[in-house]
Amino acid sequence: MKAEMYRAKKGLDTRTIGGKPLETSFIYNPECENDGMFKAKQCNDSSECWCVNSAGFRRTDKGDKDLKCEKLVKTNKVHLDLIHKSVDGEVDAKKLEVHFKDEFHKRYNNSIKDIDRMLSIEYHPKDRWIAVVVKELEGVENTDLTSLAYYIENDVKLRPLFETSEMFKLTVGTIKLELKEIKVFSMDEKSPTSSGKLMSNVNISILVVALLMIVVITAWICISQYRQRQERRQHS
Repeated sequence: MKAEMYRAKKGLDTRTIGGKPLETSFIYNPECENDGMFKAKQCNDSSECWCVNSAGFRRTDKGDKDLKCEKLVKTNKVHLDLIHKSVDGEVDAKKLEVHFKDEFHKRYNNSIKDIDRMLSIEYHPKDRWIAVVVKELEGVENTDLTSLAYYIENDVKLRPLFETSEMFKLTVGTIKLELKEIKVFSMDEKSPTSSGKLMSNVNISILVVALLMIVVITAWICISQYRQRQERRQHS
């Protein structure tokens, strides 16, 4: 991610290191520890800061340079929601699970050990939706779920991070499934924190709408009463 931002700022092609050439505007230039992990506190060029999890996702409200982030919160579960295009024929859910695990094992097991045991898969054929959960195993150390999420998002959504890799493909029997959409969600060992600013904004919006409704109703009642008085005068 840091390499992508460096090349993007230099006007260079991020494809040299894989990357997300279509989404560089959504990636911030991260501060990292010596071991490559994100620092718990991240800031942008405008001195706006926030706390992140080990996947680099913001988990607090934004603040200033005085914001305190005690330590990096670890992501211990990743949800992948994948949608495939329409196909001719019926896809067997059990076979899909087997082939999906095999493909994951083949592509990512060199980077993440025991990945096939970490996978939980549900297939919903009506919606063409493959719901995948990848979670840490007890007793298995150095599991980098955030790297997996980053790899698979690139492999499906844009283009593989590695020059020799092909786009993620899934074949179930004789049916080839072309994945057209992916959404990645991370779950942390601790819940995100919020100062309540967002809820305050929501409450203010509700109050404004309520006041506008009161004004409109009051105006409608006044206009109705005025018309009734005018009609009575005309009849009298």
